Amino acid sequence: MPSAVPAHNVRSVLIPRPLAIGDVVGVVAVSGPTSPESLRQGVTFLEKKGFQVRLGRHVSGQNGYLAGTDEQRCRDLNVMLADPDVRAVLFARGGYGVMRLLDRVDHDLIRKDPKILMGMSDLTALCLSLYALCGLVTWAGPMVAGQVAEGLDPLSQEWFVRALTEPPLGR
Repeated sequence: MPSAVPAHNVRSVLIPRPLAIGDVVGVVAVSGPTSPESLRQGVTFLEKKGFQVRLGRHVSGQNGYLAGTDEQRCRDLNVMLADPDVRAVLFARGGYGVMRLLDRVDHDLIRKDPKILMGMSDLTALCLSLYALCGLVTWAGPMVAGQVAEGLDPLSQEWFVRALTEPPLGR
């Protein structure tokens, strides 16, 4: 793993390319566990919007109050980061747990092939860490088995898809 460097040493900002309809979106659970029904509803929404969905091996796992062991959850994230077909990584839900993985994320994979990462809640720690260490710009947005599964209002649906498929402002 690369050593930590202060944010001011990041030489460039990595802005992932927007998704195209038909692109593969990975879904992982790096924090709390999900309910199978909520996960299914969120995945169905993504598929109806035209994306292919690839689930992490342990996305439905549970280890106490976490979605699997630290090793399982981080492996799922790193597998998605390494997969050239996966163009975005969305998170099943937040809660607690991702902070335990920050030093295990493979930063070289991110630098080699920047992908959209979207989440919120405790995922903020991961997003800020990746910006500080890699310069990766990430997206704050709804969780697949959370807000997406619960049903986004039409305006939120539109902007969710636009955030994934249109270049960021200024690009």
